[in-house]
Amino acid sequence: KDSGIAISSCFVGSSSCEATCRCEKGFVGSASCSVSTSDFNVKSILREHLINSIQSLVLIEYPTTEAVNGWMSSLSDATQVPTELTDSSVGTVFNMSVRIIQTAARLQLSTSALSRVLSSVDLATQQLHFSANNDSKMQKLASVNSTLNVLQLYTSTIADALVPGQHAVESIYSQFRLSVSTLSSDR
Repeated sequence: KDSGIAISSCFVGSSSCEATCRCEKGFVGSASCSVSTSDFNVKSILREHLINSIQSLVLIEYPTTEAVNGWMSSLSDATQVPTELTDSSVGTVFNMSVRIIQTAARLQLSTSALSRVLSSVDLATQQLHFSANNDSKMQKLASVNSTLNVLQLYTSTIADALVPGQHAVESIYSQFRLSVSTLSSDR
């Protein structure tokens, strides 16, 4: 839990702290505080338009294996800078992730191909964590539920594709870790 208390050091990879920057007035959003507020706002708006355009494509394009792989690649590219994601675009990322997972399951895409959508979910969740620091408990709960809904769909889809005894499908990201396996009923 973020106590907001400043500490003297926080090392990379530490689970007991998280380094954050406090930008000077007129700068915001990036890890180095090198982007002006107005440039950051423009980038956020452009990123939101890009994500909305990808969503339009997902909604109108005929779902083939190639199309779904393209959707996942486009979504991954569009979410690479999570601080530039608006709350609206984060919601769109979660909605698209659900649609992509459902479509990939119908097309019987491999579990390794399907896992590509998780990077976008991770980055969107990271932005929710970043933006939720000052939000109410209800907003934080809604953020957690959005992530959990996508991850539950992903894990059930993967579990349905596995056979008993097959190696677990494991995914490790900054915001979550998953291990999905199917156990034999005769053990």
